[in-house]
Amino acid sequence: MTPLPTGNVTFLFTDIEGSTRLLQAAGDGYRSLLERHAEIIREAITTHRGVEVSTEGDAFFAVFPSAADAVMAVARAQEGLAAESWSDGLAVKVRMGLHTGEAVLGGDNYIGIDVHRGARIAAAGHGGQVLVSQSTEALVRGSLPEKLRLRDLGSHGLKDLAAPEHIFQLDIAGLPAEFPALRSIGSSRTRLPVQLTSFVGREKEIAEIGERLRQGRLVTLTGPGGTGKTRLALQVAAAAENDFPDGVFFVDLAPIEDPMLVAPAVSAVLGLQSTPEDVDARLTRYLENESLLLVLDNFEQLLEAAPAVAGWMRAAPGIKVLATSRAALRVSGEVEYQVAPLQLPDPADLPAVEVLETMEAIRLFVDRARAARADFRLDPANAAAVADIVARLDGLPLAIELAAARVKVLPPKAILDRLSSTLDLLTAGSRDLPSRQQSLRAAIQWSYDLLDEGDRALLRRLGVFVRGAPLEAIEDVCSGGAVTDVFDALQSLVEHSLVRTVDEGESNRFHLLETIRVFALDMLRTEGEEESVRRDHFGHYSALAASAAAHVLASSSPMWLDRLETENDNLRAALNWALQMGNSVGASNMVGNLWRFWQRRGHVAEGREKVAAVLALPAADPAARFAALEAAGGLAYWQADLPTAIEAYEEQEQLAREMGDDGLLIDALFNLRITQYIADIDGARTRGAVQELFDEANALAEKLGDPARLASVNWGIGTALAQGGRPGAVEYLDRALAGYGATGNDFMVGWSRRMRSIALITEGEGDEARDDLRAALDIFLAAGDLSAVTAIVQDYAALALAEHRYDVTLRLVGAVSALAMESETSIIDFTANRLPDLNHAIEAVGEERADKLVAEGRAWSLPELIEILR
Repeated sequence: MTPLPTGNVTFLFTDIEGSTRLLQAAGDGYRSLLERHAEIIREAITTHRGVEVSTEGDAFFAVFPSAADAVMAVARAQEGLAAESWSDGLAVKVRMGLHTGEAVLGGDNYIGIDVHRGARIAAAGHGGQVLVSQSTEALVRGSLPEKLRLRDLGSHGLKDLAAPEHIFQLDIAGLPAEFPALRSIGSSRTRLPVQLTSFVGREKEIAEIGERLRQGRLVTLTGPGGTGKTRLALQVAAAAENDFPDGVFFVDLAPIEDPMLVAPAVSAVLGLQSTPEDVDARLTRYLENESLLLVLDNFEQLLEAAPAVAGWMRAAPGIKVLATSRAALRVSGEVEYQVAPLQLPDPADLPAVEVLETMEAIRLFVDRARAARADFRLDPANAAAVADIVARLDGLPLAIELAAARVKVLPPKAILDRLSSTLDLLTAGSRDLPSRQQSLRAAIQWSYDLLDEGDRALLRRLGVFVRGAPLEAIEDVCSGGAVTDVFDALQSLVEHSLVRTVDEGESNRFHLLETIRVFALDMLRTEGEEESVRRDHFGHYSALAASAAAHVLASSSPMWLDRLETENDNLRAALNWALQMGNSVGASNMVGNLWRFWQRRGHVAEGREKVAAVLALPAADPAARFAALEAAGGLAYWQADLPTAIEAYEEQEQLAREMGDDGLLIDALFNLRITQYIADIDGARTRGAVQELFDEANALAEKLGDPARLASVNWGIGTALAQGGRPGAVEYLDRALAGYGATGNDFMVGWSRRMRSIALITEGEGDEARDDLRAALDIFLAAGDLSAVTAIVQDYAALALAEHRYDVTLRLVGAVSALAMESETSIIDFTANRLPDLNHAIEAVGEERADKLVAEGRAWSLPELIEILR
């Protein structure tokens, strides 16, 4: 038997998630499944010099003399488990945990707190997830292969451990990386972005700001761009997490220019449902009983919204705000904290290298220089030059980072020589700006001037992109003129640390730091290029919206929805530019192409605002206005604002008749009739013949021989009958299903199955209804369609209610309310969609238990909910 290693070792704990369910599903095949699982785990352990300590059931306990070997072993094991073709389509998902600590032997096994800590870390995870303690992460940081990356999950309380544990997740290329929240004690809803670089220094500032935050309720970190306000705020917020039971939330306001969008941005981060109610009033009402911290980042361009922030705080005594801004908010109760530069040495009186290395500005330069060149060291030969560099940059973190990145190609003395002459020239510029801001601009200008003309032209043009862009978008928008090869120029900008890359799996995304983006835009205006580049930017993203529209409407694949989600900031910027230019045709077509994305991904409120702005422009050509009205009606419909939807659809009908376009007239009549029916206009719902509403649309579709539109008419009739509880709905919906299936419209196949299930529930055909619901749920889950999933979950609640399963009904009601908030939809509040006789369920279980059951359902994560439904 291999002797157990002692000293500092890395402990590994594994076990299969849901082993009982797996046993039931696999039956007699479970033994072979378990044995194959063990073979994969053992092979990974032995390959990477691990020692198996013990097994118990499906759980392994192993130990590694090297943390790096342990990490490689778990990656190999997870890859092997994922690649295995398990019998009967089953999946074996294993949670794994690593912790490095002292190996204390007790007989033939290990004892001590580090063993328990490793076991608790593993138990906090989910199947397929690898959790790593901070001690292990520190040993492997910077030495992992490209396919492995550690993600900071923050601090978590674990059972039987006195202090919270800082936990990291090992992301393995090609394997799932998104999991439910950890099974930890007292975990909050905190949402802070993960930082990809180390935080250097600022210990004094963190303590001072934390104390001001404990004593006050609004602390604003002020200072020019590049002083590190955002990173400092994030450190303070992370340290204060335990003081806020309802969480800490980061709101990035950099892409926003309209003060009216601050409340929607905060609401979105908090996951609040958007309703026809005033957004600010809805947010204020939500915050009244919360105890949370809002981190409002980059507030300087939105100072007109400061009184609204003060209003939230007056109404909600439990909330606090930590803001970053280049100017104070100037509201009552604000505590301003001016963020100073990093601690600097005196170049004229330098201490020894050992002392110099402890100073914050030097520490930051050395840290970022080592990231650019691993063998960089501060020594007596370069110390004076480094000290001069950080001093001339006034200790501004961004400027120091830009300079440090140059050690890849220049020694510190050469960097100083180039920097000195440039700064001497440029700091004599804008006298109305603070000196530090002049210095920061000088540092960026210095990096800019070192580029060749093609690289400078590309950097200027990249300023139009918000939160970056993929290569193909940059090539489409930025090529031409001095930029003869976008890829080469982009690579050069990355090497100069002016452009950063984010790995998105199959491709990279390229983006600018916000301060550099502002500089780039300024240079774009100076060169007189802004209008032409923004026109090209609009053209690219307008074309993207048009290409995506048909796929978003018809396909169950999430690819196009995901792509639009990734590009949402650029789509917003492009649309805003079209609005500013008064381009009613372009803007109208764009909102017409985007509205389904907004509806299906929870951007309904913003979509309605944009559509209203488009419709307020001088009238576009009729076809473009028809598209904008489609968006206006559809988004209003999904928020239960039926009068607004009907008004838009009536104008659509009028335009279609004026244009003599029968196809568009069918679309308008379909939209209008189904909405009139739901709203019960002129007694539409109580009239005996529902089909009368759709007669004209049906006749036109048959005349045109258009199977897609004929399917829609049948869907409309079937839906009206189903929601009205009338016979014959299934027959029409079956016709719709056949039509949509023939045209490959998965989206409407899902909706047809959903409406068919409603009709079947009314007819008492619960088993068949359940089959339809499962099929519809699979389609909408695959597409990431939150609004449709919300409706489906409500249908499951209706089915449970019809079957007198009252506990299930009430839990699902809670789940529906949470999903409705996330999806920004209110369609489930339509009278036709409410759960009839819900009071029977409440009376059956009692009000107190009913409230508890609803709260339980509201707390379910989406994966938990789906597992229950299936």
